[in-house]
Amino acid sequence: MRTALLIFCLLAIPPSVSVRAAEAERAAHTALKGIELYSWKDAATGSWHFSLLPGTNRNETATEITAPSQVIADVHKLEQRLARLAKGEQVFWSIPNFGNFAFPPTATIDTVVKYAATFDVKVAIVR
Repeated sequence: MRTALLIFCLLAIPPSVSVRAAEAERAAHTALKGIELYSWKDAATGSWHFSLLPGTNRNETATEITAPSQVIADVHKLEQRLARLAKGEQVFWSIPNFGNFAFPPTATIDTVVKYAATFDVKVAIVR
């Protein structure tokens, strides 16, 4: 009886409920000047780190990009953050010409770009 009741309850909840919950966590509006994405490989651990910052008309400093409050520690966490951006958001992934910033391997870039696209977030690679 319990199993039947559980199955009934699960079937009674429309799939759109979980979609609406995910949508509620997203930003309501796109950023005025888009979002800037930076990446670098941590020398100590060898893992890739990322930072998402609001777009500006100036170059960000290494200190701003790598501030502990801005660091995204791995690709999975980056994907989670990209999924919370507003529909139609523009993300510009670039590498400053200072510091140890770099693009990850092409396979990682492709994974991130495709994942973001499933949430209607466009990631442009700026080389």
